[in-house]
Amino acid sequence: MIAVSGVPRSGTSMLMQMLDAGGIDIVTDKERKPDEDNPAGYYEFEAVKNENIDWAGKVGDGSAVKIISFHLPRFRDYLTKIILVNRNLDEVYESSNKMLDRIGKPELPEKIKNIWRTHINETVKWINDSGIPLLVIGHRETIKNPLESAREINRFLGANMDVKKMSSVVSVDLYRNKEHKCRHRM
Repeated sequence: MIAVSGVPRSGTSMLMQMLDAGGIDIVTDKERKPDEDNPAGYYEFEAVKNENIDWAGKVGDGSAVKIISFHLPRFRDYLTKIILVNRNLDEVYESSNKMLDRIGKPELPEKIKNIWRTHINETVKWINDSGIPLLVIGHRETIKNPLESAREINRFLGANMDVKKMSSVVSVDLYRNKEHKCRHRM
């Protein structure tokens, strides 16, 4: 299966939406409903978070599932390709804290950005060491030029996807936590 991955709030839902629009089979249970933080939906599959991963062996070839980067190693034997979304960590931090504030939870400590940075570097190393083909897609670049990102994804997957439909689902209006708007606390 194809994994769409990254840290939470990095743009994985946007990438899943692009794959869905392009014609890739998506693995989702639609349990987590769209909301103010992800109006187009989360594209999650709750079973990804569970210890039992037997379901992964039953996923169709070429299907895509969103797997937050912290969970990737458990699925090594089932992954054929990984698309990792890379987003500015100040933006991820800001987006995460806005979501937490909206649901009444405390703000994340600033040191989380360094933890994420280390984690992302270790994840990329792990993927490269595993031999699983990896495509890193920039969040900001996808917002600025969705058609080029769609083409890059299509080439990587060796698919015959509808890149125009893929690019049409990218919404600049949902890019609300931009680097220049973020509170720089580092």
